[in-house]
Amino acid sequence: MRALAVFLCIFCISSVFAETQETLFERALDAESEGDVPKTIALLEEAATYEGPYRGEIETILKEYYAALQIKDDSKSGFSGNFLAKVEGSGFIYEEYGNAASVKENSADSYVLLGGEFDYHTLSGWTHFWFVSLSADVFFREKETVFDTSRWAFTPSLEYSLQGDWFVFGASVDFGVSERDGLLPAGTLFAERDVFQNKDYRAGIYAFGYANVNGRARVQTNFYWNYRPSLGFWYNVSIGARLERDTIVSSYFPPEEVAPETQTAPSRFYAGRPTKLGPELRLQTGYKFSKAWSVDLRSALYYGWGLNEDSWVASSDSQEFNQNRYYNTYQRQMLQGYWMLRGEWKGDIMGAYLSLGQHFIRYENLPADHPEILFTASILSEVRLGFSARF
Repeated sequence: MRALAVFLCIFCISSVFAETQETLFERALDAESEGDVPKTIALLEEAATYEGPYRGEIETILKEYYAALQIKDDSKSGFSGNFLAKVEGSGFIYEEYGNAASVKENSADSYVLLGGEFDYHTLSGWTHFWFVSLSADVFFREKETVFDTSRWAFTPSLEYSLQGDWFVFGASVDFGVSERDGLLPAGTLFAERDVFQNKDYRAGIYAFGYANVNGRARVQTNFYWNYRPSLGFWYNVSIGARLERDTIVSSYFPPEEVAPETQTAPSRFYAGRPTKLGPELRLQTGYKFSKAWSVDLRSALYYGWGLNEDSWVASSDSQEFNQNRYYNTYQRQMLQGYWMLRGEWKGDIMGAYLSLGQHFIRYENLPADHPEILFTASILSEVRLGFSARF
């Protein structure tokens, strides 16, 4: 109880003394009514650094002051840029359920990113953003691992986005090189369009697409409702549809009853068709104590139905063996989701974060003799600690 009381006390104090765009704007208007022009401009410039419903009005008033006093307005247009460095360490616990052998494995990962970000602000209010980066990923795993990943990867990437008051569009391309896959280019596209804005509330449509040269792809569209003041409690809820395609797996096996010298073409043993479509729900919430300190909780839940059936030759002792068909089929049904709790400190130059989370997958009505999927459920638990610098 004492710890709870202390936490509530700190929470209330931070809420009372935290500056917001609205309070700074009100103080600027009070200073203007008192005729204190330098204080008015200083408060308006500080308020303009916060996200909020009055940003457009604040910038308009500032431009009027700059024009009247013949002060150079650096915010009108032009380039700006930053250098970004990030290092992260992660620990994982992976567990599988529903198979004959119990699987549990501990692993770790180290990640380093170096990049440069550049933006250009236009007079009409649009922002062009470019981000060029090189990242390195080293994965520490056991010799007989169940993780489907490479031991190392290097990824040069290029990202571009265009942002306005009601619309955001972006595209990126990665040229990943890894131990397992070699060179694996991939690209993404996304767009976000507000259809409603009112002070701290926004609602709109979000679309995202991803594909790589190995055949993996994802397309999704969500409708979102967002409440995000400059400080304090915030939340975002989105619901939509997601189409997901994994790498197609096909194995060929000659029938036992046919001699190899008379076999002219292999018969299909297994064909995996992992293309799924289904609804997705995303819930995000958090509390921003100040410009530097914040905590947030993010989660998602997705249920996918297979659009095509996996098929494979049934063994003669299989209970699902059908004398008329000679093969089994399975239309994938998968429940997938994650949650992540993250605390972050972000200073003017340095930043740090710590997160805890879990990812889970569950296959519904999975046949016992499926050749590719050997478990009914899996859970990946993770902890991440990272540091960043931007200057």
